[in-house]
Amino acid sequence: MRSLPAAPLGPGRREQRLHRPRSYWGESMSTTHNSEEGRRLAIVLRDSNDAVTLQELDGRILAWSLGAERIYGYPEAEALGMNSDALAPEHEKERARQLREAVGRGERVESTFVRRRTRDGRLLDVRLTLSPLTDEAGRPVALATTERDISDRTRAKREEASLVERLTLETSRLEAILRHSTE
Repeated sequence: MRSLPAAPLGPGRREQRLHRPRSYWGESMSTTHNSEEGRRLAIVLRDSNDAVTLQELDGRILAWSLGAERIYGYPEAEALGMNSDALAPEHEKERARQLREAVGRGERVESTFVRRRTRDGRLLDVRLTLSPLTDEAGRPVALATTERDISDRTRAKREEASLVERLTLETSRLEAILRHSTE
C-alpha cells in the first residue's frame, strides 16, 4: 500500500497519512507523478465525466476533479476548503452529514441518489458513491466521492411516466366515449 501525502485534518487534529492500494490512488493525486501508473491515474481522474472529490469526514473538500468542476461549476481553487454541504439543498444537508458520519464509523454506505445544487443554483439528480480513506490502522480519516449527474436520465423517466399517464387517461376517455356511443 502507498500513502497519499499527509493531509491537514483541521484545527486541533494531527496530520495522518491516507492509505489506499497503490493500484487505486497511486502515489499522489498530482499530475506530476514520476511513475507511468500515477500518470495514467491522474489522466483518468482529470478526464472523468464524473465528479471525484476527496473530503475530510466533516465534508471539507481536499481535492476536486475537472469532472466536479464541469458538473457543479465551481473552479478547483474555489472548491478546495469549501464544505461539501454547500452542494446539498437545504432539505438534504442532514442526510449528507449522516452519510459522512456512517463512513467515519467504518460502515459500508451503498451508492445512493441525492440532489445537489450547482454554483449557478440549478438542482441536479446525482448518484453518489462514498468510499473511506483509512490510516495505517484501518481507521477512516477521510472519504472519496464519485458523483454522477443523472439529471437527464431522471428527467426522461419523469417525462415517460407523464406520457404513460396521459396515454392511459386518453385511452380510458376514448373507451368511455365508445361505450356511450354503442348504448
